[in-house]
Amino acid sequence: MPSDGRLKRVTDQLIARPGLRKSLAEWGGEVGATERTLTRLFRKETGLCYTQWYNRLLLVEAYRGLMVEHTNERLAHHLGFASSDSFGHWFRRVTGSSPGKVRSTLQGAAAKAA
Repeated sequence: MPSDGRLKRVTDQLIARPGLRKSLAEWGGEVGATERTLTRLFRKETGLCYTQWYNRLLLVEAYRGLMVEHTNERLAHHLGFASSDSFGHWFRRVTGSSPGKVRSTLQGAAAKAA
């Protein structure tokens, strides 16, 4: 987790509510930092740019939801997508697979483990 208090406030809020769609400039206004400062802090403390870090967070949350069989509609809402279609397109672009296929794979793995 970030050591800088400003960056920690941003990441804590996003982890708690991953559907918050804010730019670094908006986050900066909330935590008292410039967009440039937050950009630098993300790189320094996470090794990733904001977009990369945020996409990884969304991906982790998507996989969590798929493991417990949430619908694409529910995941889209939770993750801040405009629709289940936009969530599905993003998921396929990022993973190379559809949410349904990943959900089936995860369910199969869970059944084997049980």
